Amino acid sequence: MNNMLEANFDIFVCYDETTGKDFATAIHIALTTKRNYKVFVAHIYRELMEGDFREDNINPIIEKAKIFLFINSYDAIKSSEIIREIKHAFPNGDRTKHILWAFKEDKADVKYFSEKLNEETRINFSTINQIPFTTVDDLKRTVLRKCDSKKDIEENTVAKIKIIPLTSIHVRLPQSGILNTLEIYDEIQKHLQKLEYDTALEKYDILISIDPSNFRLLNDKAICLARAGKYEDSVEFFSLALSINPKISFLWSNLSIAYKYLAQYEKAIENIDNAISIDPNNPEFLLIKGGIFFEKNDLQKALDIYNIGIKKFKTNSIFLSSKAAVLENMGDGKTAKEILLNLTKKHPKNDNAWYNLAVIYGKEKNFNDAIKCYQNSIKLNPKEIRSYNNLGSLYKDLGYLDKAIKCYDDAIKINPMEAKPYHNKALALANLDRYEESIELFDKAIKLKNSYADAYVNKATSLFILKKYEEALKSVLEGLNFDNKNRIGLNRAGLTYFQLKQYDKAVEMFKASIDVTNYSPMAYSNLFLSYFEQKKYDLAISICDEGLQKNTNNIILLVDKSTALIKLEKYDLAISICDEIIEMDVAIHQAHYNKACAYSMQNDKENAIKSLHKAIILNPENKELAKTDVDFVPIMESKEFKDLIES
Repeated sequence: MNNMLEANFDIFVCYDETTGKDFATAIHIALTTKRNYKVFVAHIYRELMEGDFREDNINPIIEKAKIFLFINSYDAIKSSEIIREIKHAFPNGDRTKHILWAFKEDKADVKYFSEKLNEETRINFSTINQIPFTTVDDLKRTVLRKCDSKKDIEENTVAKIKIIPLTSIHVRLPQSGILNTLEIYDEIQKHLQKLEYDTALEKYDILISIDPSNFRLLNDKAICLARAGKYEDSVEFFSLALSINPKISFLWSNLSIAYKYLAQYEKAIENIDNAISIDPNNPEFLLIKGGIFFEKNDLQKALDIYNIGIKKFKTNSIFLSSKAAVLENMGDGKTAKEILLNLTKKHPKNDNAWYNLAVIYGKEKNFNDAIKCYQNSIKLNPKEIRSYNNLGSLYKDLGYLDKAIKCYDDAIKINPMEAKPYHNKALALANLDRYEESIELFDKAIKLKNSYADAYVNKATSLFILKKYEEALKSVLEGLNFDNKNRIGLNRAGLTYFQLKQYDKAVEMFKASIDVTNYSPMAYSNLFLSYFEQKKYDLAISICDEGLQKNTNNIILLVDKSTALIKLEKYDLAISICDEIIEMDVAIHQAHYNKACAYSMQNDKENAIKSLHKAIILNPENKELAKTDVDFVPIMESKEFKDLIES
């Protein structure tokens, strides 16, 4: 028991007699084999309320687990004793933990009955993620989707500073006796709305050829280039505009922002300083400078800049909300939250404060308040797409994919030239198994930002699922050109090469994934498979051993190792490893199956049948697998084997 409790479990699954262990076992199998989560399963009566898991034993698991799934019937909710016990384990309810509650009945009935309970035994079911289900397959699909949605997009879980956009002003069009310049300019705007940047740029060139010294046109073309992801070219045209009129402060700030996009932070700082020297009383320039240091991850300097802004621009509360964002990223979430709570009371119209407070609430798993704060931010600044985007990601995290998609659609309507909402909507569609549609949206995101590594990688995932391996490989390799340390991309490239039977290249990618993360269980397992498929069993085992040195309790690698040992005819060692796995988690069906294979190869029919029977109970698919598995050839003609397989 102690060995089990030492592990860090991702997901806690609790079940009762009515729903039965079959449901819990099915969920356990789906989460551990299909997604490699670490799952703890307990019976609510025997183990939580009466057994060894009470108090000191259960508390470490509750503290470390990230997701809690209760599989109960309507009858369980009638038991005030159970409700009291769960409230004791989770005193703050869904404000501190991500709780999923699965019922076999209509959730309205459950909510109605729960309202009749007293304060001690009442749970607010309107705030808990409820999963209605009728079959185990319904439950598996929904739980996998909800647990997968916990993997937030990292950029959406970090408190942000206020983003200052590139600045454009009214363009004074050149006069021409031949061309209608106003008509050309109107055409440019239409092309921009359709994301037709190349055509728009061609028409900008026509206008600029008429008046090459029009710095406003040059600025507009530079902005178009930046939106097209051509940041180096945009720098050239911002610089050209400045050579014509170096006294325009916003040209310097635009050039600074372009350099920031290129991650050339020193040049970005130099140019924003030029803007500040021309117009020292423009708070946006100081905000841009703080933002550069923030993005550079020089958080102390960013904090210093915002403190200057707080003193100089006392009525501009954006500096204070940006300071809170810096503090949160520095690990002082408590102070950041205090600042933001104060700020939302004193300056309730500060959308940035509501936004950053929403991020903090999201991290605390206080989803209701996070949603309210994002909604407040949207009301105050309905044209700022980041709140729509993050609210969509929060809804996606909670499994409300329709609401998530609507948020992304709203963001796209506001700014159809921003890549991120297309990307995130594509992820939501992929969660709904709408892969073809997701690919179209990934392409739109890439068109808007051709260096969008994650978009290439996630597009490759959708193509991979559709078994379009050549296209998937092309996409993921393009993504890795922009981010060669993208762990997911490296792993996806390895899997794609594996499917194409290019094992040497698959090995190269999986090794690169391990190098990036130091320890990636999935990469180790995939690397094992690459060697295993080539029948390089000794190398496959050495990979398992390397991964197990970093985590001795990695069940997937232990299963892999036992599989390779059987191929090397080291049956006793394979059985020993399977026993080790079963001691850690009796529900790992692969351990029972491999144990059966090893016994079969030793002609130990009795033990082989016993282990295979257990494997089939845990996962009925093992019955079909065993029918053609060469490891069962020694016992395949026996009556016991045939009875088990044909039953």
